[in-house]
Amino acid sequence: MKPAPPRFLVIWIGVGLAVATLITYEPLRHNGFVGYDDDVYVTENVVVRSGLNTRTVAWAFTSMYAANWHPLTWLSHMLDVELFGPNPLGHHGTNLMLHLGSTLLLFGVLKSLTRSLWPSAFVAAAFALHPVHVESVAWVAERKNVLSGFFWILSLATYVRYTHRPGIGRYLLVLICFCLGLMSKPMLVTLPFVLLLLDYWPLGRLGCEGTQVTPMHESSGRSAYTLPCHHALRLIAEKIPLFLLAAVSSWLTYYAQHEAGALNPWQDAPLMMKLWNALVSYLGYIQNLLLPFNLAVLYPYEAKLPIWRILLAIFFLAFVSEKAYTSRLKRPYIAVGWLWYLGTLVPMIGIVQVGAQAMADRYLYIPAIGIFLIIGWMAVELVRKYRRAKLALAITACSVLVLWMGTTRAQIKHWQDSTSLFEHAIEVTQRNWLMHTNLGNTYAAGGEPDRAINQYKSAVDIQPTYYRAHFGLADTLRHQKRFDEALVHLKETARLKPDLNWLNLLMGMTLLGLDRPAEALPYLEQEAEIHPNHGDTRYSLGVALAAVGRYSEGLKHLLEVSHKMPHEANPKKEAAWILATCPDPDLRKPQEALRLAEQASDLAKHQDATTLDVLATAHASVGNFEYARKISRKAIKLATKNQDDDLINQIHHRMNLYEQERPFVQQVKADRDPE
Repeated sequence: MKPAPPRFLVIWIGVGLAVATLITYEPLRHNGFVGYDDDVYVTENVVVRSGLNTRTVAWAFTSMYAANWHPLTWLSHMLDVELFGPNPLGHHGTNLMLHLGSTLLLFGVLKSLTRSLWPSAFVAAAFALHPVHVESVAWVAERKNVLSGFFWILSLATYVRYTHRPGIGRYLLVLICFCLGLMSKPMLVTLPFVLLLLDYWPLGRLGCEGTQVTPMHESSGRSAYTLPCHHALRLIAEKIPLFLLAAVSSWLTYYAQHEAGALNPWQDAPLMMKLWNALVSYLGYIQNLLLPFNLAVLYPYEAKLPIWRILLAIFFLAFVSEKAYTSRLKRPYIAVGWLWYLGTLVPMIGIVQVGAQAMADRYLYIPAIGIFLIIGWMAVELVRKYRRAKLALAITACSVLVLWMGTTRAQIKHWQDSTSLFEHAIEVTQRNWLMHTNLGNTYAAGGEPDRAINQYKSAVDIQPTYYRAHFGLADTLRHQKRFDEALVHLKETARLKPDLNWLNLLMGMTLLGLDRPAEALPYLEQEAEIHPNHGDTRYSLGVALAAVGRYSEGLKHLLEVSHKMPHEANPKKEAAWILATCPDPDLRKPQEALRLAEQASDLAKHQDATTLDVLATAHASVGNFEYARKISRKAIKLATKNQDDDLINQIHHRMNLYEQERPFVQQVKADRDPE
């Protein structure tokens, strides 16, 4: 029996793994949240931001928000909010600690399984330092990945303990860890199959008469032995509770994602197209593992794959699978590692397509271990066969790990913020319409509308049926007062996604900007029925109602919004306009109009031409004509600076009235031309 490794050496290797991981991920302290699902999971999730309490805990267990049922993930985010508040450093730190914990656990599990110290250390180091894992660790929204990964490896640890001395208590511990993992992310559904692989090698618990598995060691009391087939069936039956839990989790996940529409846009694609994409993706993941450069947050789904890529993938997968099968007795680690890789990727490989990605680095978090196993134990075999190569292999392994550390640190910096993340993804991928859209959203939110429009247009050119790109483009064009162009993209959005949230509001606001309030009104009334307490909806509805002559109804909405949103200038400004200029004398209240107009102007810091125009009009309504003319002149200067000729002409018309000491009152048609 091979002796156990020296305890001090095991401890120092563990310390080395921890130090290397912390050094590698040190740039994470500079990273913030990103505008890609971090808002869904933390920054704009009002439930999570409420922290841990009875209500939020109940929500975590009953909600299928974000197209998943993963209550433990929600609870972990809530706990972070309790501990760190909105500081992203704490949230990133939790991800890193989970990744580090998984690394040390993996090292311990492999050492316990095989008593092979250095290959176990290599696999753990590769898991800790490889650049493909940056996405899982550096992305706060992927807490579910590192959390479930931790429970995956903890489940392996409890299973190894159970196999050494089977008992109901130890088996229940395996079930508990498996349940916790499934409650973090349903990717653990393949765990029972991996346990069967470990039964084959290195545990030697699974086999049939006439087979003989050659172990990598002659230790641990688990050297190869044969079992009758009925014994093998018993080991399969042993995992039935695990299979049942996996089936329930799979159903819950499919239901949640189907209800949320997360299966779009390729769920209706032909099955063969999905199969080709799956085969090509298997090869693509291998490429990312062996050459981890130009990694991106999303690799776009390709509807048409070149035939040579499909044939190359088929040949490669068939070749490696054949080698794994023919060497299964002499080199079982190849078969186990290869089936680990193939099998654990099945839920994410795209047969049931979720989202727009063909591949995602986060999906390799657990599957990559299978490839690392093959590499690590193949190196041991080479050392045994060519002892002089021991030093060369050690130097090569260290060099590769150091290279990965540097590449990982560089990759972490791409996750510093949304702009750098999306720009890098566009740079290293082709026709990435989703990243163009996300970058457009980022530019729009950052006050760079021209750059946002360019990105949205790139997305629409690549993928004309992506409604979110049309919607974002329309909203940005509307803010630029390019209403005709915005309306074109809104109509296309309505054709592609007629039930899109806030579509009616944006349609109504755009038509208002085109001075078509009668057309805008039905959209805004419908939106108000869906979101009766939404401030922008009520505000726009009030403006539209007043514009078509329904002043009393419009004023009611505007005053309510002004009361609920006291720090918003526009509702006060529009209410003041009606109170000062309404053609119905019973609705005109000059003093109230002046009060609201002054509040609106203060909120706008006296730098908005339209608001100053309303303030001037309100002063004129109470007889302060000299002050009205003074404010109007300032409004004209601001309008001239903004090149708003229409507003300049309107103010001049009103100033003529003020010169005659006459207030401005709207005509019955509800336009804003002077009397």
